[in-house]
Amino acid sequence: LRSPLAWDARGKGLFAGTVALTGALILWADGPLQEPVGEAVAPLAPLLQVGEAFGDHPGRILPFGLLLGYGLWTGEAFHCSSAFYLLGAWAVAGVWVTGLKVLTGRARPYVAGDPHLFRPLGFSSAYRSFPSGHTISAFTTAAFLAARYRRRDLAWALYALAAFTALQRIYADKHWVSDVFFGAVSGIYIGRLTARLSLTAP
Repeated sequence: LRSPLAWDARGKGLFAGTVALTGALILWADGPLQEPVGEAVAPLAPLLQVGEAFGDHPGRILPFGLLLGYGLWTGEAFHCSSAFYLLGAWAVAGVWVTGLKVLTGRARPYVAGDPHLFRPLGFSSAYRSFPSGHTISAFTTAAFLAARYRRRDLAWALYALAAFTALQRIYADKHWVSDVFFGAVSGIYIGRLTARLSLTAP
């Protein structure tokens, strides 16, 4: 939670670039991109449903349960601690995404089809588009496990699942492109940082 206070020039530059690109997407690209992206990924609908499950709340039970169960079965504490570090990463991601959703109050695409419609400090689900909660959850999971276990095949599979999650949210008209972009970047940062902290913990 305190890590942004310790960012170096590169970290601050990456954050500024992410914010700038997100702003550009909101201002000029979200509207024009929404329908074409949805149509382009429509043939992938079955895979998109798998992605949605990967980023949904019940979907988190599977990786947590597998890690904890395997750790208890083998007696290897590394896998058990992985499960609980992943819980911590999800908690941080949840606080971040919920705070931004309430503060921005962005309308989901299905509300009016207007990417510039905001009602800050509201509590309606229809005005909680930015950023995508499913996407940040999926990319947090993917980034944490990829960095924690350092296996290229696992990383490819997890990031592919997370990408399907992001695309499904656009396809389902629940989020704009900028919502999933910012959610993905946030999830990658939180997941990788948590993995790094877990690997250096005493």
